[in-house]
Amino acid sequence: MILYKFRPFDRLEWIADILLQQRLFCAKYSELNDPFEGECNVVGTIDFKEGQSERYISATSLDDVRDLADLADERVCSLSSNWRDVRMWSHYGGGHRGVAIEINFDRYDHTLHRVSYHQGLRRYDEDAAEFPSATTILTSKSALWSHEEEVRILGNNEFISVNGRIRRVLLGARCGRFEENAIRRLAHSIEVVPTKLNHIECCVEGG
Repeated sequence: MILYKFRPFDRLEWIADILLQQRLFCAKYSELNDPFEGECNVVGTIDFKEGQSERYISATSLDDVRDLADLADERVCSLSSNWRDVRMWSHYGGGHRGVAIEINFDRYDHTLHRVSYHQGLRRYDEDAAEFPSATTILTSKSALWSHEEEVRILGNNEFISVNGRIRRVLLGARCGRFEENAIRRLAHSIEVVPTKLNHIECCVEGG
């Protein structure tokens, strides 16, 4: 599986760490940019007198679930299978002045989790006594994020190795000569490929 890690040029140290150390940083889930990260809705029933009851919906997170408390510090490495989406470059690639680092995850030791997208937060029935696992919660997101086509690596390590797996570095369409020269110096023998904007399809192309 070929996946991409976007990085802005104004955080050159992040790009350098990936290319020189051949590793990816894994953030705590609570530090990710989605404010609903690690949350879901629980549907339950409140019983009243005389056999009356009422259904309710309550938001909860990993931190609120006793059985998952030891996983509240779960770390996430977020990647994308889509490098052509303009929004990805705008949000994560420094406004098209950054890079998308292409990584080959074939026969990779860690489990790759493709994120599933839903209308709103996922709902779970409290009465069913089958609360989802931390992995399920951390790989379910709102459909608002579906354009990211995200794939995640979950674990407890701050970094994961991608030694020998980086195939190419795609340059943002707005990268100037200074940015390109800096990236080429860091990349050494790794192929560096410019991209450009496709004004007909409103996407990024190249490579």
